[in-house]
Amino acid sequence: MIQKGGAADLVMPSKLTNILAVGGVAIATAEMGSELGRLGEGDHACLYRCDPEDVDALVRTMIDLTQDKTLADQIKRNAKSHADKHIAMDQVLGQFEQRIKSLCHHGTHGIHGRK
Repeated sequence: MIQKGGAADLVMPSKLTNILAVGGVAIATAEMGSELGRLGEGDHACLYRCDPEDVDALVRTMIDLTQDKTLADQIKRNAKSHADKHIAMDQVLGQFEQRIKSLCHHGTHGIHGRK
């Protein structure tokens, strides 16, 4: 996923959910600290992040991932784990259901001053 600098928090690439769900390896050109960039940071990185608009970094990233099977395998495991925890339909719907129940519960206890 190639994005220009400053664009990373405007949209989350739709293809990313499918890549993560199947435990694939994704490369994202995203700024550190952006929503997309954070997916490529730390021990639980579920994609490989490099700086936007840096062609040399993108090429090095592709080489690193093709030559370092351990790194690629770790990203694949992290990607699948992230998808299972955060974007799987049963997880998203379960969280939505809990939120609705919470809102309904607050409503029955006088959130607007009535029962």
